[in-house]
Amino acid sequence: SEIKGLWMRSFLGVIAAVGLGIAIAKNSRLRLYFYIALFSTPLINVGSYCWASFLNHGLVKPNDFVRFLFIKIETAFFGAIAGAVATGNLILLVVGGIDKSKLIKILWWLSGLVLVLVSALVSSTKNGVAIALGLCALLACVVTTNSILYRGRSRTLPALVLTVIVLISVGVWEGHKSLAYKGWDTVFQDAVVALDIDTNQQWQKKEGSVPMPLNSFGQPVAINTYSRFAYAAVGVRLISQYPLGYGSINQSFKGLQEQANIAHE
Repeated sequence: SEIKGLWMRSFLGVIAAVGLGIAIAKNSRLRLYFYIALFSTPLINVGSYCWASFLNHGLVKPNDFVRFLFIKIETAFFGAIAGAVATGNLILLVVGGIDKSKLIKILWWLSGLVLVLVSALVSSTKNGVAIALGLCALLACVVTTNSILYRGRSRTLPALVLTVIVLISVGVWEGHKSLAYKGWDTVFQDAVVALDIDTNQQWQKKEGSVPMPLNSFGQPVAINTYSRFAYAAVGVRLISQYPLGYGSINQSFKGLQEQANIAHE
């Protein structure tokens, strides 16, 4: 019954997605409401941060704001969708050359991408920042490639757009590194430690309940980096051992650990 329910929900989701696409294609006025819905989460997130800062009589640190309204996963998930829509529209606008007739639309979608980046920054979500910066990198590559292919056109506007993208990306990256929990500077060293799941078995304990192992710099690994990579490594091993699962999709990671007699909290 659980598998049947999953397939039924997936089927209904496909119908809803196709229906939405058809409705937007046939009635262009619906696009405005669709875009408003997409960008409402990052907009509300940034607005609530501004309100929290107003009540605090100063800017709230992102790590103190993460649960004010949205949790990180909501910010990253909805922000990724909104950011992808903004990036897709920007790519459509810049392909074939950038001219003054497209400038207003380009600025509009750039502001949407900036909104997503700021929302991820104030929520201190690594996933959200990484996804948004990845979209910025893709956009920068498209703008650069397009400028090379269409050399006969003006390069002033493409250079301006590329400069804005780079400056925004660098600013958000540096802000996230300085304001978020530490871990980006040693992410590769921490990942190596986390992937050694047989030697470093802190993943079996409740997160934060035991001291973290040391990386090659002699520093404790960042707990969020360790957890992500260690859980991923354990998950890959369990999937290889039990490719058909354990009979249920509910809390599958926990269920597979119990199936394999792995102690966990």
